Amino acid sequence: MPEYPVAVPQNAPPPPAPLHLVPRDAPEDEIRAAATALAAAFEGDQIADIISGGVPGLHEARMYRTVATGVLDLEVYTVTDKEVLGVMVVKPPGFAHRWRWVKLTVDTLPATPDPSPNSEGPHGRLADELAKQKPEADEHYAVLKKTLSALEVEAFGENEVTDLFYISHIGVTPAAQGRGVGAGFCRYMVARGRAMRTPVSLLTMTEGHVSVLGRVKRRRGMKEKRGGERERMGMCV
Repeated sequence: MPEYPVAVPQNAPPPPAPLHLVPRDAPEDEIRAAATALAAAFEGDQIADIISGGVPGLHEARMYRTVATGVLDLEVYTVTDKEVLGVMVVKPPGFAHRWRWVKLTVDTLPATPDPSPNSEGPHGRLADELAKQKPEADEHYAVLKKTLSALEVEAFGENEVTDLFYISHIGVTPAAQGRGVGAGFCRYMVARGRAMRTPVSLLTMTEGHVSVLGRVKRRRGMKEKRGGERERMGMCV
C-alpha cells in the first residue's frame, strides 16, 4: 500500500477465527486478494453491471478502491481458506455519513467527496481513468451513491455522524456461497454490537440481495426495515 498522510486508528478487537481483520499496514498482495474476491462476489450483479457500464476492468478497479479505502479508514474483514472466500467492509460508529448534506433530496445532494479521509488517492486512479471511457457509467455511479445516501437517511435517520456499525459490503465468492461465510460475518457483528450496546445495520438492494441477506439477518435476530422504492437507472432500489 502507498503511504498516506491520514489514517484512522484501528481500534477494533481481533475477531475470532476464521475471520481476519485486515491491518492498516497490510501488504499489497493481501489488499489485491481481498479486492479480487469482492469483485468476484458481485460479478454479474445488476448494480455492478450498471455502474461499470461494460468497461473492461472498471468493476474490479472500483472494488480495489473500496477495499483499499476500507483498510485505511474503516474495517475490512476476510475469511480465507487457501484463497479469500469472503469480504466484509464495516464503517464503525463515529464516522460522517457518505454525504454531509443528509437533509437534501436524492436529486439535489451535491457531488462532494466521501468524508472518509483516504477515499481519494493512488488506489482510485485506475478506476477514475477507466471511467473516462464511458462517462455515463460515472454518472450512474454518482446517482447510485446519492440514492444510497437517501436510503440511509430513511433507514437510519438524519444524523451527520453514524451512531452505529454500518456494514457497507458483504461479498462471498461464488465457490464459497452456501458455506456459512456470510452468516459468520453477520454473527460476529451482531455479537460485537450487543457487547457494545451499539446497533448494527446493513443496507440491501435488489431482490436477490434482499432475499439472501434477509434470511441471514432474520437468523441473527436482526430486524428488517424496507425503505421507499425508487426507480434509478432501470433498477428498483
